[in-house]
Amino acid sequence: EGRKVVLTIDERIQHVTENALSEAIRDTGSVSGVAVVMDPRTGEVLAMSSLPSFNPNRFAAFPERDRVNRAVADSYEPGSIFKIITAASGLQEGVVSPLEVIDCGNGFIEINGVRINDHKVFSSLTFQDVIAKSSDIGVVRVAQRVGSEKFYTAMRNFGFGTRTGIGLPGETAGLLRSTKSWSALSLASMSFGQEIGVTAIQMASGAAVIANGGYWMKPYIVKRVEEPWGEVVREFSPVAERKVIEPETADRVMGLLREVVISGTGKKARVEGFEVAGKTGTAQKIDATGRYSMIDHVASFVGFVPASRPALVVLVSLDTPKGVRNEGGDVAAPLFSRIAHEALRLLAIPPD
Repeated sequence: EGRKVVLTIDERIQHVTENALSEAIRDTGSVSGVAVVMDPRTGEVLAMSSLPSFNPNRFAAFPERDRVNRAVADSYEPGSIFKIITAASGLQEGVVSPLEVIDCGNGFIEINGVRINDHKVFSSLTFQDVIAKSSDIGVVRVAQRVGSEKFYTAMRNFGFGTRTGIGLPGETAGLLRSTKSWSALSLASMSFGQEIGVTAIQMASGAAVIANGGYWMKPYIVKRVEEPWGEVVREFSPVAERKVIEPETADRVMGLLREVVISGTGKKARVEGFEVAGKTGTAQKIDATGRYSMIDHVASFVGFVPASRPALVVLVSLDTPKGVRNEGGDVAAPLFSRIAHEALRLLAIPPD
């Protein structure tokens, strides 16, 4: 009490992020949205927006749901943005290479008598194109090579299934069950982002591992605490909690994610003058019957910029966007582009 809390938040980037997210929710008719901007080299959170929000001067006038910080409190199935983790684990374990041709099963694979369909029919693709075109069957093949135990370990090392420790109230650990609780379909489902629950801050922190060359940096939002006269009482610094993958693996994954934006599903994430790397996601929501909805989904994009020397990780998710074209590449990728463009300008980061 009486002391000053200095945040890592950049108020200019926060302003841009909130405006862009608000407009995207309005334009797409989404139920809600979340956006996180991080410095992958330090773990500093530069912006965090959760909408709809509330007026803290009249908080009782707003529904309880709007008083939740979705970035840390909401756990959701990430969908195809989680293929970043599958790709990283496959490349790290040496079971696949970027230009290896993967059998994509003409659009389906059968596991334990259950048919899993891809979003499009692909006969075979290079692994680079598996990620660029977001083939579910392609990543299932790679996850099968990695195996359940190693894939589970990789997910844990990337920070899933546990709280990040960012220090904000209401943070959830998400959902990552131990392999003892997996069904015959779990490995396949998790490889493309189903059967796992993540928070936005977890996903941004996991993606930052690729951007910074292989380290899981603990995200933080309080920079220091000061006395009223300026004396620093406590200061927080970047913490590299663990090495997750080798720098060479991070570089290879970055190459795959560049291709997503150049020729794949993430073309609308481009930022003029900068090379962008990232991944789209369109995750089906569970409906009232307990099945995956054919209509409602969460549209996401997570990316890094500049791709050659990432200064920013930006994660955006829109809950239940409406309209004819409402997938991650249609609505989340442009939102990423707008936030990234303005943040780069405000930070005076030179084009690459």
